Amino acid sequence: MAKGPLIKKLLYSSWFLAALPATIIFLLLPPIGSQYKIEIKDGLKNDGAFIYSDLNTDSISELIVPVKSGPYFSLMIRNNDFLVYDQWNFKDSIAPSISEVFTGNFDHDKFSEIYVFTYKGDSLFLNVNEILQPSGTRMDRVFITRIGYAKGQVAATLRPAGFFDTDMDGHDDLYFIISSYFRLGTRRLFSFDLANKN
Repeated sequence: MAKGPLIKKLLYSSWFLAALPATIIFLLLPPIGSQYKIEIKDGLKNDGAFIYSDLNTDSISELIVPVKSGPYFSLMIRNNDFLVYDQWNFKDSIAPSISEVFTGNFDHDKFSEIYVFTYKGDSLFLNVNEILQPSGTRMDRVFITRIGYAKGQVAATLRPAGFFDTDMDGHDDLYFIISSYFRLGTRRLFSFDLANKN
């Protein structure tokens, strides 16, 4: 067999035709790996999951970021471009088992409120902030009840149950469930009248 037809057969083979552009593309690709380096810095750290919620009914969700800086806890509210709208600082501690951050709109207006439970020792407090409306609802450190607390740790879980207008006053009441561990505190369903703060 002559060399000419063998070379022609090789040049027109599907393997060679696929390997040639693949080699050229491979040589033009940037190096594998990242030009960025990720480092963890001391200072502000996220102490929980990010929460997305449309706080001003503009059809674009805001980002609520739980933050811990030293012994202090706060929530940072950011827009879609990660610019800070505002920051809400707390005087008391936050524990993941009782401090699931959630939003609601008990007065059915244009702005939603942010709800956070904090604690100091065995005392549980409700904090409410309609943060994107300066004249909106704001409640700080409203005492709710005593919770399970042992060896410097919260021994209870709290879960929101929803917002319901059971007294037909046009404003929803907040319902939540508290379960303390080992008979250290209360286990029951609570309702809080946000309009009358009781």
